[in-house]
Order: sequence, then C-alpha cells, then structure tokens
Amino acid sequence: MKEFRCFDIYRFNTMRMHCVVDYVYFPETIEELIEICIKYKTIRIIAAGSNVLLPAKIKSRVVILTKIKEEYQHIDRTNEVICNASTRIQTLINNSKVFS
Repeated sequence: MKEFRCFDIYRFNTMRMHCVVDYVYFPETIEELIEICIKYKTIRIIAAGSNVLLPAKIKSRVVILTKIKEEYQHIDRTNEVICNASTRIQTLINNSKVFS
C-alpha cells in the first residue's frame, strides 16, 4: 500500500480539482482497506474519484481505491450487478451486453 502526506489528489478525481490531503492511502487489496478502516476511526473514501466536488484542502485521512481490482458480478435471478467501489461505470457500460 502506498501512503503520502500533503498530497494533491487532482489526478485522482474526474473533475481534476486540486485538493491537498494531509494523509492519503492507496490500498491494493481489500485486506489493506480493512486494515486502514480498523486503524483509523475517521477516514474519507474517494473510490475512483468520480462525481465528487473537493475543497482546496482536506485535513482528515483519505483513501483512494483506484488500485483495488475492478470486479463485478451479475446476479441472474434479480438482474442486479454487484461491484467494487473502484469499478468504473465505463467498465460496466462496456460489459452491459453480458448482463442482458
């Protein structure tokens, strides 16, 4: 897992907003994400960084999930899709034929 201090996360949000974060974490597995959640009581999760408006600075710890593998599964009986928070909507759109 990569960790950074005073890190500008503009490359990790779709609106390319500059936002300096005191502590940012990039877990690479679900286990690392769980470890962060247990270790710190207050965190903010910015999954893949889409549809978020960011302030110029965030003083709390931020977790960005872009390193966790995109995974999804289709539930036939209910026609639902279950996916990781880091799964990009474009991935689901591109694979929508699989769900039909």
